[in-house]
Amino acid sequence: MVVSVIVRGPEWFFGIDSLFEGFAAIALLLVTLFSFKAYRFTKDKRYRTFAIAFGLMTVSLLARAVTDFLVYIEGPVKVWVLIVGYMLYMGATLASLIMLFALTMKASQRTPFIALLLASLVLVMMSKSYRLSFHSLSVILLAFIAYHFIRNYFNKKSLTALLVAGAFTLLTLTHAAFILDIVQQRFFVVGHLLHVAAFGLLLIALAKVLRNK
Repeated sequence: MVVSVIVRGPEWFFGIDSLFEGFAAIALLLVTLFSFKAYRFTKDKRYRTFAIAFGLMTVSLLARAVTDFLVYIEGPVKVWVLIVGYMLYMGATLASLIMLFALTMKASQRTPFIALLLASLVLVMMSKSYRLSFHSLSVILLAFIAYHFIRNYFNKKSLTALLVAGAFTLLTLTHAAFILDIVQQRFFVVGHLLHVAAFGLLLIALAKVLRNK
């Protein structure tokens, strides 16, 4: 069984967005490795949480990049391939954001956040517009995360804190841009550019942490 898929964004950007997602995944992979190294040097469990969360985000971006590429080559696409690819993308992304949200809330119990993840996945799957639900949930979670790191910057006034706050602010704007693209179809490229820029800032921030330590 095959399915016809309508891709979003300008035609000249078809395939390029998969490359952007691939570059972002490479940056996230480096962020994951740097987070593990930071955890080894500092023994701070927050960096371990960062590493796991960004590892999940790396998997999510790779899943989307591969799935989008299969769509763009204009060959027959099996339904289960699209379902698995995009559900893995959304599920891993939401799991990583909920882990980061729990980190900012300084929560010790995991059960409420597992329930939040399951509720989020059900909401996305039951929604008439799964993309709109997914990006809306991501904006809400990222807004709280970004607010936490912005407050952290004003408390510490360090360049590293500023970079992290800027990265999560850009990630929030990334998903907001994809929501606007669903409505007006003019922000697809903007969303991808913000995505790459956000992970670039995170990479620089964690590299600074390792260099200082």
